[in-house]
Amino acid sequence: MRVGLCLTGSVSIREVVDSARAAEAAGWDSVWLGEDYFYRGVATVAAAVATATSRVGIGLGIMTPLPRHPALMAMEIGALQELSDGRIMPGIGAGVETWMQQMGFDYKSPLGVMREGIDLTRRLLAGELVSAQGRFFQLDRVRLNFPTAPTRVLLGAVGPKALQLAGEVADGTILSAMASPGYVSWARERIREGQALAGRTGEGHLIVAYLFLALAETRQAGRDLLRPVVAEYLSAGGVNPLISQAGIPDEVVLELHAEYLRGRIPVERITDAMVDAVAAAGPAEHCANWMRQLAAAGADVVALLPVPLDDASSVVQKINRELLPLLTSSSGGKG
Repeated sequence: MRVGLCLTGSVSIREVVDSARAAEAAGWDSVWLGEDYFYRGVATVAAAVATATSRVGIGLGIMTPLPRHPALMAMEIGALQELSDGRIMPGIGAGVETWMQQMGFDYKSPLGVMREGIDLTRRLLAGELVSAQGRFFQLDRVRLNFPTAPTRVLLGAVGPKALQLAGEVADGTILSAMASPGYVSWARERIREGQALAGRTGEGHLIVAYLFLALAETRQAGRDLLRPVVAEYLSAGGVNPLISQAGIPDEVVLELHAEYLRGRIPVERITDAMVDAVAAAGPAEHCANWMRQLAAAGADVVALLPVPLDDASSVVQKINRELLPLLTSSSGGKG
């Protein structure tokens, strides 16, 4: 199992940098930077991490081509590769529907957005002169005017068709926070279906699973730390296979989402069972077992979102002391 750190734009850049340094010093594999709207932009945060570290991989998970045109994504990714000496692992996805609608973007065909977005971004990073007249994106003889290199691109995917698309066109898949072991196993099968359709069976395909994690003395203390974060993600995302595979009823998620659309995050509606279904909360051994289950289900990298997020660097240090030794003793190493 490879252990990664995942932080979003809701965390201050200083805290992200301190956390990334602590993770790199302890031998973590990678740092994954989420771009949740409307928080800090991922390219700026990634640049800060790149200058503060020298070894860890830096995942961008995910960038969305609707508000950020593929040409702009390629520009940013290429510049970040130069800054980081080639450590960037870009992830592309359609984004959360509610957020895209808030910005007035057409979300009728997220699969088309992803297909066009990943193709154009990859071609530009490979140095091609690109002209395209797609449904969503147009380019007229565009080429990046600085040295770049072909780059492995991952797809952020949730539903079955998006996961199949990832297997068909991407070099890996980023599975959203709240991915349960059952969901990871189910998602891996959908990715394999996509690989088979594209004649890519047997090719390497990196699977990254994000995991909210709160180390605490007791399970209840961990749940209480995680409850507000789980509430926001459950409410914003609406009904989807990620949550259904965790066993949370669709009707409950619909009610939570309706509250979110009214401008309120219903933390009090999040039960202990909901937290336990989608996140690791409690003592180190319990959290280590969660990670082992994700790896056994097919995750190559388990990227931890340390809670509380506003004190992420302290949580990373605690993980280094209490959790990583358990993984090392059981698997022979972190990498």
